[in-house]
Amino acid sequence: MPNIFGVHAKIASSDWINAGQVIIHATSEYIFTITSASVVLGDTYSNNGQTFYVNTASGTVTSLATNGTGNPTASGTLVRTSGTGPLTLTFSAVTTSLVSYGTMTFNENTCRYRRIGDSAEFQMILNTATAGTATNGNGQYIYTLPSGLLIDVSKAPAAQGITGGNAQPTQVNASVGHGTNMSGGTTMVEGFIGVYNATGVSFYQNDQLAGSGSGQGPNGSGRQPLTSISCLVLNFTVPILGWTSADIVPVSP
Repeated sequence: MPNIFGVHAKIASSDWINAGQVIIHATSEYIFTITSASVVLGDTYSNNGQTFYVNTASGTVTSLATNGTGNPTASGTLVRTSGTGPLTLTFSAVTTSLVSYGTMTFNENTCRYRRIGDSAEFQMILNTATAGTATNGNGQYIYTLPSGLLIDVSKAPAAQGITGGNAQPTQVNASVGHGTNMSGGTTMVEGFIGVYNATGVSFYQNDQLAGSGSGQGPNGSGRQPLTSISCLVLNFTVPILGWTSADIVPVSP
């Protein structure tokens, strides 16, 4: 019998796509010295054709920590592109502290993903051979989605500000996946992955397993940073902005 509507729906999916190396940003990679203003965590601003995501806790500040898509001007104006904070922020200086692989060598450094409906399933593997001249950046690490993909934060649970003791996270419902981190070739920790902002996820690892007694906390420059990672494996699934769960496909009558 012909399909009188001429269309049918199918679940949108794809095979695994190799997206290149794992991209790591940090929450304080661009720190702007601003005229005192009441900022809002999670707002986005633009400058010099780049986008900057506010990672400073909401409140009145003169120092604004962000992660961004590229370098801003040396001084100037940040223009709000989303959120509820000030429409513009004037800054007189910016300090940069980027995560960099430098001459680090790898046994494997791979980010791959596949589409499943309105979401993408990711596997990120960072297996280092030598630390080389890698730099750890500044702040909590954001494992960033490939160019062209953003997390639909309207569908994803928020995971910012997680704290915990005795190896118990306070927001287990924020998990979108699982990760393991081998440090120095001897110490293995595991934990859950949570959405940080639209650009990527963070790894909230359980240091209690390493005997440190420090409980749950985000991986970053202060907790098993890049130069100490032997083998990091992250598996997670997140909704992608602009994707729907089904494609509408024309069919012949």
